[in-house]
Amino acid sequence: MNKKTFSFQEYTIEYLVKNTHIAPFQRLKDTEHVDIIYKGILDYYILYGEIFLPNLISLAKKKDEPKMIVLDGQHRLSSLSKLFKEHPEISDFKIRADVYEVQTYEEALDIYNIINSSKKVELYTGNIAPIVIPRIQTYFKERFKSYCKTSDRPNGLNINLDHMGKRIQA
Repeated sequence: MNKKTFSFQEYTIEYLVKNTHIAPFQRLKDTEHVDIIYKGILDYYILYGEIFLPNLISLAKKKDEPKMIVLDGQHRLSSLSKLFKEHPEISDFKIRADVYEVQTYEEALDIYNIINSSKKVELYTGNIAPIVIPRIQTYFKERFKSYCKTSDRPNGLNINLDHMGKRIQA
């Protein structure tokens, strides 16, 4: 059995933004959560001139792949990306990361599941519904927002995303 290669690294914000990607097994990005984190980081930056990011970002590095897979911290990283676009002067600020060397994409998924096993995150179990249904719901919410309602007995055109999800899963 090979010994797992694991390291703590510091990367610049620019490097992280340009050299990471969100894997499909990640939960959907919660834009409200990203905005809350973004506001906190921005407020701290304006007040103290530094970037404060609670917790590490966990990444998987697969040999011969240019971009690392985000295992934990996608919302923090999305917030940093948004801040970097608006304030490019933060490009050289350093962020701490755990980096796991992996051989396969499946190994990255296994580590993701371990990292997130104590969190209230929908883990991939072979059932694609928890992954696909939220993406479909997001698609409809973004494109047909005015028609997305929670009413069971609408008077007009209505897309009830919860009902749609249950029918897809049935």
